[in-house]
Amino acid sequence: MDKERIKAIKERDNLMRKVKQSNGKTWKNALKMISILGVLDLIVIPLIISLLAIPLHWIFVSMGLVTFFGIIVIVNYMSGTSPFNTGEIRKAITVSLITVYLAFMPIMAFGMILLPLGASAKTVVTNLTWLIAVVIVLYFTTRPLEEYIKKIKPK
Repeated sequence: MDKERIKAIKERDNLMRKVKQSNGKTWKNALKMISILGVLDLIVIPLIISLLAIPLHWIFVSMGLVTFFGIIVIVNYMSGTSPFNTGEIRKAITVSLITVYLAFMPIMAFGMILLPLGASAKTVVTNLTWLIAVVIVLYFTTRPLEEYIKKIKPK
């Protein structure tokens, strides 16, 4: 009973901290960070890769990494908590994979990337689409499953 009371107090304090930090300035700063992340993904990374004559395949790796770490920072900033315990990693993985997928599909469709010998475009697109589908399904099902298991678990 004491553990539940302590947990309730922590949750209340965390909620109060979130409400306190959810003012307009926080949202404006988050919008600035998202804009910077978008400029990095859409302008800076492709520009650097083309200027340095790096193979175009590396755009996806760099875009995924920049998006992953950018989303971790943005979501952690918006959550108002310092430890990564509110799902930042899950959100960052999902957003970075979807970003790479949405960048990969048009480039693939317009033939800007040549696949290595023996690999067909259809196979790569199909496998990447399945990967994204699995990530999205897991993203939306893990949290409710955790809550369900907590409720049915005997005390």
